Amino acid sequence: MQRKTGLRFKGNLAGTIIGIAFMWVLMSPLICYAEIASDNAFEGVSWEMVREEPIVSQGTGVVQSICCTQDYIVCIENTSDFTTDPDTISIFYKNDVDADGNPVEQYSLFKQITDKNYEHANGMAYNPNTNEILVSLYTNNEGDDNIGSLYIMDASTFEYKTKVQISTDYNILGIDYDESNDRYVIQTNVDGNYSFKILDSNYQIIEDLGEYADTAEGDNFQDLCVVGDYIINFPLALNLGIGDFVHMYSISRKTMVSSSQLDFKFEGVTSDEPESLCEIDPGVFLAAVNVTLTDGSKKLRLYRTTVPYNFTVTTSAENGTISDGSKTALSGESYKVTFSPDEKYKLSALTIDGSDVDITKYPDSYTFENVSSDHTVKATFEEMTFGEKVSSFFSSGKDKKAAEVASADQENKSDNNASKKDDSTKNTKTAKSTDNTKKSYTGLIIALVLLVILGGLALYLRIIYVRRMRIIKRRRANRERRRIIHEYQEHELDELEDIEMREYIEIK
Repeated sequence: MQRKTGLRFKGNLAGTIIGIAFMWVLMSPLICYAEIASDNAFEGVSWEMVREEPIVSQGTGVVQSICCTQDYIVCIENTSDFTTDPDTISIFYKNDVDADGNPVEQYSLFKQITDKNYEHANGMAYNPNTNEILVSLYTNNEGDDNIGSLYIMDASTFEYKTKVQISTDYNILGIDYDESNDRYVIQTNVDGNYSFKILDSNYQIIEDLGEYADTAEGDNFQDLCVVGDYIINFPLALNLGIGDFVHMYSISRKTMVSSSQLDFKFEGVTSDEPESLCEIDPGVFLAAVNVTLTDGSKKLRLYRTTVPYNFTVTTSAENGTISDGSKTALSGESYKVTFSPDEKYKLSALTIDGSDVDITKYPDSYTFENVSSDHTVKATFEEMTFGEKVSSFFSSGKDKKAAEVASADQENKSDNNASKKDDSTKNTKTAKSTDNTKKSYTGLIIALVLLVILGGLALYLRIIYVRRMRIIKRRRANRERRRIIHEYQEHELDELEDIEMREYIEIK
């Protein structure tokens, strides 16, 4: 009996815990983030050249990596792998205003700095939390102390700060910072089988995502970019005659999900090498591409593209209802939010992305056009005054009467028009009416069948319950009967022993 009670207690406890967890999930706010819309986001996209800049070292220089800060786009040109000559940092304006708000030409050159050797400088990442830029060196020198190392520079002054060594077993091809999770993602070179690894904010490896040596369209990889669940990079396909590609990998699924052919629509270009890309705005990417022109000159070109992106419109309302904000809106499309007050309430404020708007222009809905970012909508309703309630009551009565009159007029017009239609139209109406009737009967039959099934299920459960209770009562009666018999037998034995004792004493 105690064992069954314990099981019942554990079952109730488990049910309580599950119930609490379920309620917590229901009451917790839904958090959604903007994200790339699909695994094939780069398939068939068009690229626009927004900047062309001469390579500083025309003989040996190659721009290897790119990243962007709040105000700038930063590229590093590797002067040479075989000398200790300093590399060139080229800094371009990201926006049409500078850091001080002064108007500038977007993507134009801000300045260039040539004061330190960043080895091959194969990858870059910007961390806005520390305001630092990390450079993966990818050294080519055997025995170099910089194997598996990152150089860190100040993102405001672009001056070198310090070095961090991740490993001495492999070099680091690419790196990017995942701001939403406060972590870094790196890709190793061939010595690490081109594996992706996740580092925490202190540069410690916390997860290995596996090896991807056989996934490249070419025979190596360039720098990488992290956006949500995706790692995006260019494979090294220079001089292979297969064209240019971009790869997408899923972090959660730990696999490559797409390899899309690129078309930069080159003219007058004899060779090209896409090196690195970064996301400058949600869904907007900038690629750094080295090209050699027919005259032999070398250029850095910046190409921009936009991929399909899902954005979230988060909604909330006080003393009223508002359309669900858990769904996503595709970039470039419109998204309509509707709202209405509870009874005896009126709209008092409408807040869009943190700013109040004129409620007379948007009394019951708001539409975002050409969605390009996440949005928030909050509708606030306040209780009407007595006078407003009275006015609303009579106004609603007038509106109802007007609606009835309009409906009657519409019916009269419909009747007049119907009388003018030919027999074929009447037959069509009759057929539609018959179809609607059939649909109604079908729905009714389905409802009755479901009702019979539910009734039968309830009866079956009731029978099981009654049988179970009978068994329990029978078991209890049997246990009670055995207890009574046992007590009676013990009593009879005691009396028999007393009689035998008295007879023995008499004999003595």
